[in-house]
Amino acid sequence: MQEGEKSSFVLYAEYFKHIKKLNMEQRGELLTAILSYASGEEQPELDAVTDMIFGIIKERMDRDFAAYMDKVEKRRSAGTLGGRPKKANDISEKQEKAKEPNGFLEKQEKAKKANGFFEKQNNPDTDNVPVLVPVNNKKLFAPDDESPCAGKLILNDESEYIITENDVVTYQQLYRGIDVREELRKMEAWCLANEKNRKTRGGAKRFFNNWLSRAQDRARPKGILPEPPKLQKKNAFNNFNQREYDYDALETMLLQADAGG
Repeated sequence: MQEGEKSSFVLYAEYFKHIKKLNMEQRGELLTAILSYASGEEQPELDAVTDMIFGIIKERMDRDFAAYMDKVEKRRSAGTLGGRPKKANDISEKQEKAKEPNGFLEKQEKAKKANGFFEKQNNPDTDNVPVLVPVNNKKLFAPDDESPCAGKLILNDESEYIITENDVVTYQQLYRGIDVREELRKMEAWCLANEKNRKTRGGAKRFFNNWLSRAQDRARPKGILPEPPKLQKKNAFNNFNQREYDYDALETMLLQADAGG
């Protein structure tokens, strides 16, 4: 965002579903990064989870800023030409917004087409209402969360179970000993290779969690060597067979022998 062009920005309530996963220190760093970006100042260093959430908010700020500048430019042009009727001007602006694609969304839609994903067409006036268009005649399901897609698992009915960026952030905090994105790629490959063992839609989330749990159990912190096995002290009498004696019977025999002697 350019400094001095706009003195305010909008924070949407939908951001809270991401922000509430951060601790208080991370929330403070996130707010500082947002204000620094809006003011055109140098941004602070962020950890991976906070930076991911900041990226989602920054993209929305960029879209809002671009729409604002576009509106300012159109009003400036209209003033130079003497102005147009307000109603006609508003309709024209909405039509032009619908025609102009956002650069980020355009790249995202091309990637989804190449991978057989559904297309999600966003409009500034109806941003929270996804429009689903089938691709390659596949039976597709939209994710419950509005978070961007991070990966997909092919199910037993050839449909796709969507893993969102929000899922990745959540499970990365739960399984800190592994790389959740790397494990997701392994799961995608497993689903492609094991057609007969693919999961149902109801069992996909449990499969995702169980995979990560097993990977966490197998993971070992870097730089820590396994403890050497403990040496057991050898018995000096290992060459002799262990024998069992009835000491009570032996004592009785000895007493009888002494009495008879």
